[in-house]
Amino acid sequence: MISLPQQPTTNLMLYYCYSMVLFTKILLALQAHTQENPLIIKNNAFDNLAYLSKFYLKAKETGLWGRDQGENLLDGGAPFYSIYKSKDKKYFAVGCIEPQFFKVFVDILGIEEKKRQDLIDNQMNIDEWPAMKKYFTEIFSTKTSLELKEKFKPSEACVTEVVSEVKSLKKAIFKNCIVKQDKELVKSDPVWGELAKELRLQTDRTIIPLAKL
Repeated sequence: MISLPQQPTTNLMLYYCYSMVLFTKILLALQAHTQENPLIIKNNAFDNLAYLSKFYLKAKETGLWGRDQGENLLDGGAPFYSIYKSKDKKYFAVGCIEPQFFKVFVDILGIEEKKRQDLIDNQMNIDEWPAMKKYFTEIFSTKTSLELKEKFKPSEACVTEVVSEVKSLKKAIFKNCIVKQDKELVKSDPVWGELAKELRLQTDRTIIPLAKL
Protein backbone atom coordinates (compact mmCIF):
# COMPACT_ATOMS: atom_id res chain seq x y z
CA MET A 1 0.00 0.00 0.00
CA ILE A 2 1.39 3.40 -1.01
CA SER A 3 1.90 5.80 1.88
CA LEU A 4 0.98 9.38 0.97
CA PRO A 5 1.55 12.59 2.94
CA GLN A 6 -1.28 13.41 5.30
CA GLN A 7 -2.51 16.75 6.57
CA PRO A 8 -0.98 17.86 9.90
CA THR A 9 -4.31 17.11 11.55
CA THR A 10 -3.78 18.66 14.97
CA ASN A 11 -2.41 21.94 13.69
CA LEU A 12 -4.92 22.01 10.85
CA MET A 13 -7.80 21.70 13.30
CA LEU A 14 -6.24 24.44 15.42
CA TYR A 15 -6.16 26.76 12.41
CA TYR A 16 -9.75 25.95 11.45
CA CYS A 17 -11.29 25.86 14.92
CA TYR A 18 -9.54 28.92 16.25
CA SER A 19 -7.64 31.10 13.82
CA MET A 20 -9.68 30.78 10.62
CA VAL A 21 -13.03 31.29 12.31
CA LEU A 22 -11.56 34.13 14.34
CA PHE A 23 -10.32 35.81 11.18
CA THR A 24 -13.81 35.45 9.66
CA LYS A 25 -15.32 37.01 12.77
CA ILE A 26 -12.88 39.90 12.47
CA LEU A 27 -13.92 40.55 8.88
CA LEU A 28 -17.59 40.49 9.84
CA ALA A 29 -16.90 42.79 12.78
CA LEU A 30 -15.08 45.23 10.52
CA GLN A 31 -18.05 45.32 8.20
CA ALA A 32 -20.46 46.13 11.03
CA HIS A 33 -18.06 48.21 13.14
CA THR A 34 -18.91 51.73 14.22
CA GLN A 35 -17.16 53.96 16.76
CA GLU A 36 -20.48 54.52 18.59
CA ASN A 37 -21.22 50.83 18.94
CA PRO A 38 -17.94 48.83 19.07
CA LEU A 39 -18.21 45.06 18.79
CA ILE A 40 -16.57 42.54 21.11
CA ILE A 41 -15.30 39.45 19.33
CA LYS A 42 -15.68 36.22 21.30
CA ASN A 43 -13.72 33.21 20.11
CA ASN A 44 -14.12 29.75 21.55
CA ALA A 45 -12.55 26.74 19.83
CA PHE A 46 -15.30 24.35 20.96
CA ASP A 47 -18.11 26.57 19.61
CA ASN A 48 -16.17 27.04 16.38
CA LEU A 49 -15.73 23.27 16.02
CA ALA A 50 -19.47 22.73 16.46
CA TYR A 51 -20.13 25.27 13.72
CA LEU A 52 -17.56 23.79 11.33
CA SER A 53 -18.87 20.26 11.94
CA LYS A 54 -22.28 21.13 10.53
CA PHE A 55 -21.17 20.43 6.96
CA TYR A 56 -19.75 17.01 7.84
CA LEU A 57 -22.77 16.00 9.93
CA LYS A 58 -25.19 17.15 7.24
CA ALA A 59 -23.18 15.30 4.59
CA LYS A 60 -23.40 12.11 6.67
CA GLU A 61 -27.13 12.62 7.07
CA THR A 62 -27.77 13.08 3.35
CA GLY A 63 -25.45 10.25 2.25
CA LEU A 64 -22.87 12.55 0.67
CA TRP A 65 -20.32 11.25 3.19
CA GLY A 66 -21.56 7.72 3.73
CA ARG A 67 -18.64 5.58 2.61
CA ASP A 68 -15.65 4.25 4.52
CA GLN A 69 -12.76 6.52 5.42
CA GLY A 70 -10.74 7.38 2.32
CA GLU A 71 -13.64 6.82 -0.10
CA ASN A 72 -15.52 10.11 0.26
CA LEU A 73 -15.36 13.50 -1.43
CA LEU A 74 -12.93 15.32 0.88
CA ASP A 75 -10.95 12.53 2.56
CA GLY A 76 -8.88 11.39 -0.42
CA GLY A 77 -11.51 9.25 -2.10
CA ALA A 78 -12.19 11.62 -4.97
CA PRO A 79 -9.52 11.55 -7.73
CA PHE A 80 -9.76 15.32 -8.06
CA TYR A 81 -9.19 15.88 -4.33
CA SER A 82 -6.20 13.74 -3.49
CA ILE A 83 -2.39 13.47 -3.50
CA TYR A 84 -0.21 12.10 -6.29
CA LYS A 85 3.49 11.24 -6.54
CA SER A 86 5.74 12.46 -9.35
CA LYS A 87 8.46 10.52 -11.16
CA ASP A 88 11.12 11.93 -8.81
CA LYS A 89 9.05 10.99 -5.73
CA LYS A 90 7.70 14.45 -4.90
CA TYR A 91 4.06 14.83 -3.93
CA PHE A 92 1.35 17.07 -5.38
CA ALA A 93 -2.01 17.97 -3.88
CA VAL A 94 -4.94 18.16 -6.27
CA GLY A 95 -8.11 20.00 -5.24
CA CYS A 96 -10.10 20.81 -8.38
CA ILE A 97 -13.59 20.05 -7.09
CA GLU A 98 -15.43 22.60 -9.21
CA PRO A 99 -16.15 21.36 -12.77
CA GLN A 100 -14.47 24.35 -14.44
CA PHE A 101 -11.25 23.75 -12.51
CA PHE A 102 -11.38 20.00 -13.11
CA LYS A 103 -11.56 20.69 -16.86
CA VAL A 104 -8.44 22.84 -16.61
CA PHE A 105 -6.71 20.04 -14.68
CA VAL A 106 -7.60 17.43 -17.31
CA ASP A 107 -6.59 19.71 -20.19
CA ILE A 108 -3.17 20.43 -18.70
CA LEU A 109 -2.49 16.71 -18.37
CA GLY A 110 -2.83 16.48 -22.16
CA ILE A 111 -5.38 13.68 -22.26
CA GLU A 112 -6.79 12.70 -25.65
CA GLU A 113 -10.27 14.04 -26.42
CA LYS A 114 -12.40 10.92 -25.96
CA LYS A 115 -10.83 10.05 -22.61
CA ARG A 116 -10.90 13.71 -21.58
CA GLN A 117 -14.65 13.97 -22.16
CA ASP A 118 -15.25 10.69 -20.37
CA LEU A 119 -13.39 11.98 -17.30
CA ILE A 120 -15.29 15.27 -17.32
CA ASP A 121 -18.68 13.54 -17.71
CA ASN A 122 -17.94 11.14 -14.84
CA GLN A 123 -16.28 13.53 -12.41
CA MET A 124 -18.96 12.99 -9.76
CA ASN A 125 -19.59 9.32 -10.57
CA ILE A 126 -18.30 7.72 -7.38
CA ASP A 127 -18.16 4.27 -8.97
CA GLU A 128 -15.60 5.58 -11.47
CA TRP A 129 -13.36 7.23 -8.87
CA PRO A 130 -11.00 4.28 -8.22
CA ALA A 131 -10.24 3.85 -11.93
CA MET A 132 -9.85 7.61 -12.42
CA LYS A 133 -7.51 7.84 -9.47
CA LYS A 134 -5.38 5.00 -10.81
CA TYR A 135 -5.27 6.72 -14.20
CA PHE A 136 -4.11 10.04 -12.73
CA THR A 137 -1.58 8.23 -10.54
CA GLU A 138 0.02 6.69 -13.63
CA ILE A 139 0.20 10.07 -15.40
CA PHE A 140 1.82 11.83 -12.43
CA SER A 141 4.35 9.00 -12.06
CA THR A 142 5.68 9.70 -15.57
CA LYS A 143 6.40 13.40 -14.97
CA THR A 144 9.04 15.07 -12.80
CA SER A 145 8.13 17.59 -10.13
CA LEU A 146 9.74 20.35 -12.21
CA GLU A 147 7.56 19.44 -15.20
CA LEU A 148 4.45 19.40 -13.06
CA LYS A 149 5.20 22.73 -11.41
CA GLU A 150 5.81 24.34 -14.78
CA LYS A 151 2.56 22.94 -16.14
CA PHE A 152 0.30 23.81 -13.24
CA LYS A 153 1.81 26.99 -11.80
CA PRO A 154 0.11 29.53 -14.08
CA SER A 155 -3.28 27.77 -14.08
CA GLU A 156 -6.55 27.34 -12.18
CA ALA A 157 -6.18 23.57 -11.95
CA CYS A 158 -5.78 23.76 -8.15
CA VAL A 159 -2.58 21.70 -8.06
CA THR A 160 0.31 22.51 -5.70
CA GLU A 161 3.43 20.74 -4.54
CA VAL A 162 3.25 19.28 -1.05
CA VAL A 163 5.89 20.87 1.19
CA SER A 164 6.85 20.17 4.78
CA GLU A 165 4.86 21.84 7.53
CA VAL A 166 7.93 23.69 8.79
CA LYS A 167 8.77 25.02 5.35
CA SER A 168 5.22 26.20 4.70
CA LEU A 169 4.91 27.90 8.08
CA LYS A 170 8.20 29.72 7.69
CA LYS A 171 7.20 30.98 4.28
CA ALA A 172 3.60 31.88 5.09
CA ILE A 173 3.76 33.22 8.62
CA PHE A 174 7.16 34.52 9.67
CA LYS A 175 7.62 36.42 6.43
CA ASN A 176 4.45 38.45 6.92
CA CYS A 177 3.75 38.71 10.63
CA ILE A 178 6.52 38.87 13.24
CA VAL A 179 5.83 38.88 16.97
CA LYS A 180 8.66 39.93 19.28
CA GLN A 181 9.21 38.35 22.69
CA ASP A 182 7.62 41.37 24.36
CA LYS A 183 4.59 40.65 22.13
CA GLU A 184 4.81 43.95 20.33
CA LEU A 185 3.23 43.45 16.91
CA VAL A 186 5.59 44.35 14.10
CA LYS A 187 3.45 45.12 11.06
CA SER A 188 5.38 44.29 7.93
CA ASP A 189 2.26 44.23 5.77
CA PRO A 190 0.21 47.41 5.10
CA VAL A 191 -3.15 45.58 4.97
CA TRP A 192 -2.46 43.81 8.25
CA GLY A 193 -1.34 47.13 9.71
CA GLU A 194 -4.65 48.77 8.84
CA LEU A 195 -6.53 45.79 10.24
CA ALA A 196 -4.65 45.96 13.54
CA LYS A 197 -5.19 49.73 13.73
CA GLU A 198 -8.91 49.46 13.01
CA LEU A 199 -9.39 46.79 15.68
CA ARG A 200 -7.21 48.68 18.17
CA LEU A 201 -5.30 45.51 19.00
CA GLN A 202 -3.62 45.43 22.39
CA THR A 203 0.13 44.80 22.52
CA ASP A 204 -0.44 41.64 24.55
CA ARG A 205 -2.74 40.08 21.99
CA THR A 206 -1.81 39.11 18.44
CA ILE A 207 -3.55 37.28 15.66
CA ILE A 208 -1.84 35.52 12.77
CA PRO A 209 -3.38 36.82 9.54
CA LEU A 210 -4.69 33.64 7.95
CA ALA A 211 -5.13 35.41 4.61
CA LYS A 212 -1.37 34.91 4.28
CA LEU A 213 -1.51 31.11 4.73
